[in-house]
Amino acid sequence: MRAAPRNAGTLPGSKFTRRQVLQLAAAWAPASQVLLAQAEPSASYEVIVYGATPSGVMAAVAAARVGARVLLLEPGEFVGGMLANGMPCAGLIPAGKRDLVGGLAKEFDARVGANLADGAIAEKTFWELLEDAGVTVRLKAPLASLSKDHRRIRSLNLEDGAAISGKMFIDASYEGDLMAAAGVPFVVGREPAMRYGETLGGIRLGEKPIEVNPFDGEGLLPSVSAMAPGVVEAGDTKLASYQMRVWLAADRARQASVKEPEGYQPRNYELLGRCLAVGATGNLEDLLGWQTLPGNRLALAETRNSVISLSLPGEQFAYPQSSRAEREAIYRSHLEHAQGLLWFLCTDRRVPAPIRKALAGYGLCADLWRGNRNWPYAMEIREARRMVGELVITERDLTSRREKTDSIGLGLGMIDCPIVDRFAVGKNAFVNEGRFWRAGKAFQIPWLALMPRGIHCENLLAPVCLSASHVAWHALRSEVTLMVIGESAGVASALVLDKGTAVQELDPLILQAKLRRVGAILDLPRAMR
Repeated sequence: MRAAPRNAGTLPGSKFTRRQVLQLAAAWAPASQVLLAQAEPSASYEVIVYGATPSGVMAAVAAARVGARVLLLEPGEFVGGMLANGMPCAGLIPAGKRDLVGGLAKEFDARVGANLADGAIAEKTFWELLEDAGVTVRLKAPLASLSKDHRRIRSLNLEDGAAISGKMFIDASYEGDLMAAAGVPFVVGREPAMRYGETLGGIRLGEKPIEVNPFDGEGLLPSVSAMAPGVVEAGDTKLASYQMRVWLAADRARQASVKEPEGYQPRNYELLGRCLAVGATGNLEDLLGWQTLPGNRLALAETRNSVISLSLPGEQFAYPQSSRAEREAIYRSHLEHAQGLLWFLCTDRRVPAPIRKALAGYGLCADLWRGNRNWPYAMEIREARRMVGELVITERDLTSRREKTDSIGLGLGMIDCPIVDRFAVGKNAFVNEGRFWRAGKAFQIPWLALMPRGIHCENLLAPVCLSASHVAWHALRSEVTLMVIGESAGVASALVLDKGTAVQELDPLILQAKLRRVGAILDLPRAMR
C-alpha cells in the first residue's frame, strides 16, 4: 500500500493550514470555531472512522500510517472524547502496568509527558497525531443513514446531505450508532448471570443499605427510583450511570467563580444533605474523588466509595437509542446536576465545615471549555450499545480463559462498574444497586470480538462498542484499553483493503505480525500467565 501523504497544506474549504488549526485547538476553544476539512458530497475514502473518541483517533491514525486514505467523522464538536472533557491524562496508564501497553497508546502517553499542567494537552496531542498522519477530519458530522449492498456498507449519509463512500468502516463512537444503522445485532443492558455463567452478572443488590430516609412530603427524593429493583442476577436493560467530570483550579488568576446555577433546586440535593448530616458519605475524597493534578488543579469524579456523587442514576437508561435532541437533554440534566452539586457543597450550611473549607479556595478552570462556561462539553458515557458479534467476551475471558491465540492487545485486569440505580428500602433507608469492583490479572483481547458476524456485515469493525457482556465491558472500557483496540482496528482495516477480502477472512496471524511491527504488545508477560 502506498505511503500516507502528510497533507499539511491548506485545508479544503478553509483558509487555514493544519498547523494553524492546531494552534486554534490549543486554546481548547469550542470546535465550532475551528475550521476543518469538509468532506465533499460524494467523496470517497478507503477507511472511514466514525467517532473521534480516543479509540477513533488511534484507529484513524493507525490506518493512515499504514497507507490508507482516511476520513475521521465526529458527530460532535471536538476531538478526543472524554480525554478532552475532564478525564485526566495523569495516571492514564496505571503504575506497574506500563509494560502492558504499547503502540499508539504508549506514544500518546509519551507525547503528553511533562505537559500535564496544560489542561488542553489531550486534545492538542490528538490533533498532532492526526495532522502528522494526514487524516482528514470533519466535525459536526452526525450520521443520518447509510447505504448497504448485501453485506457491505457502501456509503454514509450525513445530516447535512453529504454522501461519503468508503471501503472499510470503523464505528469508534461511544454509542455504536454506525453499527446499529448497519443492522448489526447489539444489546443494551445486563445479561442474566446464568447466560454466560458470570459471578458478577445481572442485577446486584449486595450493598449495605444507607439508613437515611429517601422520602419527603412530595414523595421519593430525586435520583431515587420508583421502580422495583428486580430479581438478583436477572437481566434487564439498565446501564452503568454516567457522570460529568469537574476540574477546579487553585490559582486565583486562573479561576472562574462557582455560581448558583439557573433554576437551582435545593431539593435535588436533599438526600445528599441528609447523608452528610449523619456521616454516611465519608470524607471529601470518598464523595468526589480528589485527584491532584499538575498546575494546582483538581479533577473531581465519582469513586468506588461514593454514596451520592456526580452520577445521576436512572437518567442514563434511555440514552443509547435516543435521538440527538434527547441525548442533548440527558447531557444537560447531568450538567445541571454537577453544577448544582458543586454549588450545594460550597454553600449549603448542612455541608460539614471541613468540606466547605476544602472547596473554598478553588474555582472552575477559567482556561478550559470556555464556550461552555468552563464545564466539559460532554459527559462520561460509561456504557451504551454492545455488539453481538463473532465472539462475545465474558467474565471467564478475564479470569480463567485469559490467553487468546488471536490476541490484538491486552486488557489491564481491573473490573469496575459504577452505580446503576438507586432504590428505597422501606421508609428509612435506600440502597445503591449494580456496582461491582474486582482487581484482576491482565488478559488478552480476542480479534474476533471486534467484528460482526459475516452474515450481518463484512466491512465494519467496532473497537469501542465491541462484542462483550456487561461484566466484561467494565474491564474493557478504560480509555487506554480502547485506544489499544482502536489501533488494532485501524491496522486491520488497512490490511483488509490490501487483501480485498471481508474482515472475517483476515488471518489473525498476519494482523498480529503487523501489530508487533508497530510496537503493539499482544502477549501476556510470563509472570502473568
